[in-house]
Amino acid sequence: MITKIQSRDKCGEHFEQPSRHFLTPGEALSNMLEVELAFGGQIVMLTPTKITLVTYVLDCEDHATYEGPIGEMESLCQLSVTILQGERQFKGVIIEGAWHSMEQTFGMKVGKPLLMKMLAGIAFGRSRLRAAVLLSAGISNEDDVGLAVESKVSLKDLAACADLARQSGMPFREALALV
Repeated sequence: MITKIQSRDKCGEHFEQPSRHFLTPGEALSNMLEVELAFGGQIVMLTPTKITLVTYVLDCEDHATYEGPIGEMESLCQLSVTILQGERQFKGVIIEGAWHSMEQTFGMKVGKPLLMKMLAGIAFGRSRLRAAVLLSAGISNEDDVGLAVESKVSLKDLAACADLARQSGMPFREALALV
């Protein structure tokens, strides 16, 4: 089992969550994707047995630590490495996609600092995950990553398109047009 420990720093105070969550590797992977990474969580520590993420929400800093045996942590570590690799390789595309996403989804323009602070992590997390999906399918063309980042299809459909492109040899752009 993988243990998840959470804490929060708010206004200079540290609050430990009183409970530990015990998760299967699949539950931990899903939780890490949907709860931390999708909301802009940053990977701040990565070892074969422990991953710590920090997510900023308004004036709070949430910490989540996943810890377990090497065999059970493998998929979480692979995801983390892919996320970090995608951030480095496609940083410009990810940032541009996050801005585009905020403008399209929330109808906002640059100049509303509080709203941007609240939503930027979510938009960045969304773009970063989309880039990682393509990278994990072996698709590293910057134009394809840009399409994926700005696409409105669900993450699951995007993963299916990337997998279809990888398995069939079809260009990613064509696979995405099928959805």
